[in-house]
Amino acid sequence: MLNEDGLPKLRINSYYRNILREKVQSSGAAKDYINEKIRSALWLIKSIHQRQRTIYRVTKSIVRFQRDFFGPGSHFLEAHGSQRCGRGRGDARIHHQPGDFQ
Repeated sequence: MLNEDGLPKLRINSYYRNILREKVQSSGAAKDYINEKIRSALWLIKSIHQRQRTIYRVTKSIVRFQRDFFGPGSHFLEAHGSQRCGRGRGDARIHHQPGDFQ
């Protein structure tokens, strides 16, 4: 689990959601613009969450492969490429695949 203390909670301002729900007050062009911006914001929020999950999985893999470094000391540090960590003993994939953000 990532420590999210001090990180702002990302969300869409309810003011803009309410504009989309109103029947008369806003023009079609304004609603289209707000809809586009909300979709972009939701994509950004989803991307940030995906990045957080990726950082967590990479860190977990590094800690597992470098356990001796975190225990006995730095003379146990081993060189590992991203491919080895990415395969990681049956773990879920670390790197995103095409279509992950759709």
